[in-house]
Amino acid sequence: MQRRLLIAFYSILTLWAISPALAIETRFGETSEPESENLHKWWKKDHEARLLLKAGSLPQAKAAFEEAVSIAETNAVMDPGLVNSLAGLSLLEHRRGNTFESERLYELAMRFQEGFAGANSERFAAFLPDLGWLYSWHGNSKQADIIFRRAISTLEYQNPEDDSKVSPYLLHYKAFLRQSGRTSEAEKIAIRLKRIESKSKTVR
Repeated sequence: MQRRLLIAFYSILTLWAISPALAIETRFGETSEPESENLHKWWKKDHEARLLLKAGSLPQAKAAFEEAVSIAETNAVMDPGLVNSLAGLSLLEHRRGNTFESERLYELAMRFQEGFAGANSERFAAFLPDLGWLYSWHGNSKQADIIFRRAISTLEYQNPEDDSKVSPYLLHYKAFLRQSGRTSEAEKIAIRLKRIESKSKTVR
């Protein structure tokens, strides 16, 4: 009995250590059901794949994601669509321990998104934090830092100074900095977040 408890305890610690997503939300392309009828067939298969992934049925999830990709390609739906399912496949490969394939798939999704929405668009930036976490999970902190900063700078360029739209990206970066032991930098971000929140309340 004691041995089982110890195993369970260390399993939780291990999961926490490798999954910053437990501390902050990551989506990997997951989206709510779209209103457009053109997207329903793709979304149902993508949603099925994500349910299977959450249940731990990795082979079935992989097959469903690949079918979702095929549907998205056939119907020429990009975002939501192909980009989202490739991001989901990336998460699946991460869960399987396939670091290279996981990063390759997410980077491929970002190339499609760049062509679809533009590299300086908010839509492109919206997918960057999960890529940052992916690099972080795989031990590539330097690349993760670059990605988190790029997401923030994109939103800053598109919006007024200290706009509330930047806050979700700052939250991701703050969590990353704290996980990396860069507490003083994280505190600076926390101060900025409070300033943005205060400014937002004043505007209302």
